[in-house]
Amino acid sequence: MSALSFPILVLTDKTRFEDLSALFTTTARELGARKAPNAILLYELADAPEWAHATVKPPSPPERMLVMAFQANGCAVIERALGNVAQRIPEKPAKSQAKLTAKGNTPLRNFFHQLEDLALTRFRLNHASAPGTGLFFLRTPEVLAAFKQELPGAVAAVAATLEAASKPAS
Repeated sequence: MSALSFPILVLTDKTRFEDLSALFTTTARELGARKAPNAILLYELADAPEWAHATVKPPSPPERMLVMAFQANGCAVIERALGNVAQRIPEKPAKSQAKLTAKGNTPLRNFFHQLEDLALTRFRLNHASAPGTGLFFLRTPEVLAAFKQELPGAVAAVAATLEAASKPAS
């Protein structure tokens, strides 16, 4: 397994869906300026502090994560890692008549509550305006720990697949 690491940033659960685009753009730009990996962004969600000046700290172990992949290759990495997680930690059957709703002003906290109500621990959201991207919502400490373990191997596997595909056939 590779020693590859991704920076994990902390985000409050009061962040709204309409704020995510600007957040992703700013984060990718800042990480790129520091020469840090920025094709996949990882955010652990923390409860918003009661006081405005308080430091935001995620729970230990973390319980919720937001993952943004900007390209199809990044989505393939995340999907491969989550596929490996699913083999170790199976998803519980979702309730029938399941429905998730999110508007621009919906806080992430509310969306994660909906996932919990539906017994979902992994969820991908696609946007028609950005077909190569993927926004992944992960829930429960077990799933997050397994995902962090699987991510470096998934990066290596997808990179090897891309390298093999780029070599000319002999």
